[in-house]
Amino acid sequence: MKHSTKSRHRLRKIPAIIASCAVMASGIANADTNVSAEIESLKKRITELEATQIEASGAGVEIVDNKNDTSFEVNGRLHLDADLFDGAYNSGNDGATASDIFARRARLAFKGDNGNWHYKATLKFGGDRDATLHNAVLSYNGFKNNGGPQINIGLVKEDMTLDVTTSSKDTTGISRPMITNAVHPSHNWGVRINQFFKEQSFGYAFGVYENTDAGDNGQDAEGSTLLAYTGRAFWSPIAEKDSVFHLGLWGSHRDYGGSELDDRVARGEVRATGTRLLNYAAGGSAVEVDSVSQYGVELASVVGPFSIQAEYVERTADAAQPGGFEPELDGYYATASYFLTGESRRYDKKKGRFKQPKGVEGAWEVMARFSNGDATSATQGTSVDVITVGANYYVNPSLRFSLNYLNADVEGPGAFDLVGDQSSGDAITFRTFYRF
Repeated sequence: MKHSTKSRHRLRKIPAIIASCAVMASGIANADTNVSAEIESLKKRITELEATQIEASGAGVEIVDNKNDTSFEVNGRLHLDADLFDGAYNSGNDGATASDIFARRARLAFKGDNGNWHYKATLKFGGDRDATLHNAVLSYNGFKNNGGPQINIGLVKEDMTLDVTTSSKDTTGISRPMITNAVHPSHNWGVRINQFFKEQSFGYAFGVYENTDAGDNGQDAEGSTLLAYTGRAFWSPIAEKDSVFHLGLWGSHRDYGGSELDDRVARGEVRATGTRLLNYAAGGSAVEVDSVSQYGVELASVVGPFSIQAEYVERTADAAQPGGFEPELDGYYATASYFLTGESRRYDKKKGRFKQPKGVEGAWEVMARFSNGDATSATQGTSVDVITVGANYYVNPSLRFSLNYLNADVEGPGAFDLVGDQSSGDAITFRTFYRF
C-alpha cells in the first residue's frame, strides 16, 4: 500500500508526539507529587500550630505546648488604695483626720509546667521599696497526678486560716480581719506537701519552714535556723456551684530561740494608719519567748448569692525566762456577703479557699464583718473590735472597685498608753483591683 508524501510526513511526527506526551505526563506526575508533599507539609505545620496555643484573658497570657507538655504564663495584679481615717487610727496626731493614696500591691507573676513539674515566681512592688521576691515555688505533681500528694519547695505560702489562704484578689473585704493578719507570716522558705481526696472531699497541707519572723531574720544567736511547723486540714461535704459547706482546722508551732516577740500585732484593718491598735505590750513591755503556738477553726457556707465565713484564732507563747510573762492572743471574725445581681462566691474544693465568681461582669456585692482581737493580760495590752460594711462592684473578671466603712473601738489595760483619749476611730477605704 502506498502512502502519499503528506501521509508519510504525518507518520514521522507520531514518535515526537508520543515523546512529548510522555514528558507532559511525567511533569504532571511530578507536579502531583510536589502538591501532595506540600499538602502533607501544611498538615504537619497545622498540627504543630494546634499543639501550641496562645491564650490571652483577664488571667494573663498563657502559652501552651501540648506536644511537649509544657506551658508558660505571665499575669499580674495592681491594688490602688485611698484611705481616710481619724480617731484611734491616727492617735499619734491627736485623732486628726488623715488620708493617703498608695499602691497597696503591685505584683508580676511567672508560672508554668514542664511535664510533672510546676513552677511559679512572683515579684512584688509597692511604696518606696525595690522589687522583692514574693514567692518562688517548684512543685512536683507526679504523685498528685496519680492521686498522691503534691510536693512543693521554695519560698512557700504557709497554709493557715481560710481568709489568708484565699488570695488577696478574691477576698470580700479590702483588708483582711486583724486576727488573721496577726498570726500569718505570709511566705517563708521551706518544704510543703498537700493532697486532696476527692471521694472524701478532704484535703490537707503540712510544711516545715524557716521562721523569718523570729531572731535575726530566722536565725538564732548561734546562727542556727529557727523553724516553723504548720499544718491545715479542711472538709467540704458540700461543694457545688452555688452551695458550699466548709470546715477547717489549722495549727502552727514556731521556734523563737529566745528572741523578742513583736508587740505590734495588727493595725485594725486600715493599711495607711501608723498605729497598730492590737498590741500586747501597750502599757507594759515586749518579751522574749522560746516558742509560739497558734491554731484556728474555720467555718464557711454559701447558699446561692449569700455567703458567710467565720474563724476563731488563738495564740500562746512560752517565755524564754522561767516564770516570765507569756503573752496570749485570741480573736475571731464573721463576714457575710450577698450578691445583689445573683452570683455566688466560687469555692476551690481542692485548695479549700474562695475565688470571685467565674466570668463575673457587672455584678454588685454587699458585705458586713465584725472582727475582734484580744491581746490583753492583767496589766498590759489592748483589745480591739472593728465593724466593717462595704460594697464591691465587679466590672469584669479583671477589674473591681471596693468601698469600705470601718469603725474601731480600743479597750484594755494598755489602751490609754497606746491611743490616749482616742478610744475609737472611723475610716473609709477605697480600692481599685486590677489583674491581667
